[in-house]
Amino acid sequence: MFNSSSGAPRHSLNELWTVEETARYLRVSPGTLYNWTTQGKGPKRIRIGGRTLYAQSDVLDFIQRGRC
Repeated sequence: MFNSSSGAPRHSLNELWTVEETARYLRVSPGTLYNWTTQGKGPKRIRIGGRTLYAQSDVLDFIQRGRC
């Protein structure tokens, strides 16, 4: 899922990222991402089988809105 040379995720708008992958992309800690999410400030999250995931398109939308 990540580009080995830069450490950034490859761009496929249908990908789902883990908390760790999303935090790395946004250059924040997983704790900060968790806080944003619980406060309604972060990108939209998806819960599947007890896991929190983020759609790449939602993360990019969050960035474009200037929220981070």
